[in-house]
Amino acid sequence: MEIHFSSLSDYLVGKKLVPGDWGVLLKSIERDLCGLVERSICNDDISEEARAHLMSVKNDEKNYSFLNRLIEFLISSKEGEKKTIFGSYKSELINELMNIKKRYQGNNLHLSEAVREINYILRFGFSHLEKEQRETVSKIKSTTKRIQELADSKSGNVELYKNKLSSFGLGDIVGGEGASLKYFPRDRVTDGIQYYYNLRLDEFSSGLFEEINNLIQDNNLVNLYLKLIKQANADLADSDDYILEYMIDFPVLSMLCENQEKSDCESDLSSDEKENEYYMEIIENSDTPSSSDQDYKGFEVVKEDEPHIKVRIFEDRQLFGKLLMELYEIESFLKRYLIENLGSDWKTKLGVEVCSEDQIVINYYNLVSKIVAKLTAPENYEIVTFRRNKYIVVERHTEAILNIFNSILGQQNSIEKMESRVKEYYQELGNCQKKHAEYSQRVKDSTAFLQNELKSLFNKEYVIKGVQK
Repeated sequence: MEIHFSSLSDYLVGKKLVPGDWGVLLKSIERDLCGLVERSICNDDISEEARAHLMSVKNDEKNYSFLNRLIEFLISSKEGEKKTIFGSYKSELINELMNIKKRYQGNNLHLSEAVREINYILRFGFSHLEKEQRETVSKIKSTTKRIQELADSKSGNVELYKNKLSSFGLGDIVGGEGASLKYFPRDRVTDGIQYYYNLRLDEFSSGLFEEINNLIQDNNLVNLYLKLIKQANADLADSDDYILEYMIDFPVLSMLCENQEKSDCESDLSSDEKENEYYMEIIENSDTPSSSDQDYKGFEVVKEDEPHIKVRIFEDRQLFGKLLMELYEIESFLKRYLIENLGSDWKTKLGVEVCSEDQIVINYYNLVSKIVAKLTAPENYEIVTFRRNKYIVVERHTEAILNIFNSILGQQNSIEKMESRVKEYYQELGNCQKKHAEYSQRVKDSTAFLQNELKSLFNKEYVIKGVQK
């Protein structure tokens, strides 16, 4: 006989195999069974073997199957060894469990319990597990995607980190992939950046002052300036002193020019002259006779000379600004002359032949413009700032590289945590699949149990439909 599972509970009640209030009766039995287990654990009359077993199963689901397994264990243990002359067990625990079993069987409540278990698994158990599986699979996909994104970002940061270090000649700090990304050698990076900027500063300074020297050598620029002013102002034709004093006012360039002349003079001195000059200065500044027993105690401490003008230009913002203003003024003056003499489109005429005087002006204009561009270029501003304050520039770049390094470490830590989380998700997924298999087996066993019990009651085969999932 076939019967659909959805009709089985009503069928059992209709056949009066189970009472209509079977749910209430089952709760009462389960409550008594649970209470008996808890009380027996604290009962000194039961054997240690029985107590240990009760402790191990106290959190198991209390149902008919649990009851049968517990009775079987106790009967096979020391609790079941002693019997009365009538064959009954002396163990109070076994007898109470037997009574609970009779309550199950008296109203066929074990059948209703089996139906209830199958119904719960079909309606809630499977769907809950399937929902958990979908959520876990979704977490695995999203986390794996995020890991890949972080890995790509980390790879980009590693490349950026290498490039930053290589730009300062420190590419050897990062060797094999990940091998040198556990420790940031701050001192070495700081020293490397400072060495790099010292080289850049020397290169920049030598090139810059070579061009400035070309601009101011032999006072050719001043003479050209004087000539162009007199050409533009006929009434000043015989006023060289006035023009030089009031109209050609370039104090910074003048200092550079004087310094250059002084350097040229010093370079002409022979080594013997310099040595004699040095000894004369020592003798003149000495207040006590020279003696081999004295540690130069009588020598006057000579104050350190003022920094070289070429050094001061980089260190003194105002002096640097004045130099730029002078160069801007010269550039503007020369440009105005070229526009007045060659027209506003004078730059387009550079390829054609111009007079030698105009060509000289053009050459000076180009040189001044080149110097201005070099002084105002953003990449060179960093070098000038380094000369003024090495700490600011070196620390800024060191911190920038350190931030990239810390980002790499942070991303690696995040990747490792996410990979660990993915492992946990796969474990959860495995547990869900295992639980799903357990549910399927319980449904299968409970269905077989019901079919066998119905066969015993009605003496015919029963096939329960609608339990396949």
